[in-house]
Amino acid sequence: MCSLTLKKSNLAVAISLATLASAALSSAAFANTADLEQIGTANQATLTQIGVAQSILATQLNVENQLSATQAGEGSDLITLQDGYQNDAVTWQQGDSNSLALTQLGLFNFADYYLIGSGGSGFILQQGTDNQAVAEIYGDGSVIEIEQFGSDNAADAYIDGDNNGFSAYQSGNLNQSWGMVDFGYDNSITTWQSGQENYSDVTILNRLGSGTDSIDNHIYVVQDGDRNVSNILMRGIGNDVQSYQYGLDNNVDIEQRYYGGTYIFSMQDGSENDLQLEVRGVNNSYSGYQAGNENSVELDMFSNRGDVTVEQGGQFNSLSLLLSNLDNHAYITQFGDSNRVEGLSGGALEMGGSDGLLNVFQNGMGNLVQGIQLSDSSSISVTQIGNMNTAVVAQY
Repeated sequence: MCSLTLKKSNLAVAISLATLASAALSSAAFANTADLEQIGTANQATLTQIGVAQSILATQLNVENQLSATQAGEGSDLITLQDGYQNDAVTWQQGDSNSLALTQLGLFNFADYYLIGSGGSGFILQQGTDNQAVAEIYGDGSVIEIEQFGSDNAADAYIDGDNNGFSAYQSGNLNQSWGMVDFGYDNSITTWQSGQENYSDVTILNRLGSGTDSIDNHIYVVQDGDRNVSNILMRGIGNDVQSYQYGLDNNVDIEQRYYGGTYIFSMQDGSENDLQLEVRGVNNSYSGYQAGNENSVELDMFSNRGDVTVEQGGQFNSLSLLLSNLDNHAYITQFGDSNRVEGLSGGALEMGGSDGLLNVFQNGMGNLVQGIQLSDSSSISVTQIGNMNTAVVAQY
């Protein structure tokens, strides 16, 4: 076992080339250790390890520091600390069972992590303002977590493989999180945001549009605060979504395009929240709940053998529905006054296709249901309890 230690400070006695504030380390074979410390401005460090069970410990303090670290092999560890502002860290790990722990404290920092292999783990912590973290997974069975504390931070993840997990935790205002599964099975993306005006975007795609590449992936999004936005786009088979928003004036947009077997659940607790849901494919299921006043739901269900269950509790809520294709079932419940069930552009809701079922239950005063049934072998059931309620249903 060999150990290489390099420590350098721009405040110490000058040595040859000290003004360049640059270090390069290279090691190979088994169980090597590289320990780097740089204190000052505009330092640069490049570290490369090739082998098994390698270890890097790198510390950079002050301003405009740059770190590039690469490990190729198995069972290696990379630990990095940057404290200051405008620091950059680009890290690569290729092989199985490698791990990263990267911490950045301050402003305008950037972290980029590439994990290529199986069974790896990465943890990125950023504390401050205007920080950005990017993580990419190529392989199976790896986990990456990004935690950001402060405002105007961004977390971005890309997954290509199976049984991987990505989590983003952001506390503060005006934060953004993106997560994408381009290809794979049984991957999970978790986003948790606390604060105001945060944005979350999660996408599950099929490579080359094959329809069989992205299967049984999982999305979990929690936003706690006001004026938050969550966008979720899915392609593939058997994916599931759980979306939670707590606060006022939040928005969720969920799309399931092509194929099916998807389960979607959403909950919004607060007032003036909006949900837009568009579902395509076969055997999809949606369950949603809104608690509060002046909330709205728009459902465009263009699928076969789909199930929809929605409950709204409060006043002045609205639900807009377009139900098409074969053997779809929708169950709508509203508790409160002055609620509406109608079409996507106002007016009457539309029920097309065949063998469909729509069941609407309203409990309160001044509620409205208006619909048009254009389908065959289908049924609409409306129950209203209270005063001054209106139901208008036309069948053609």
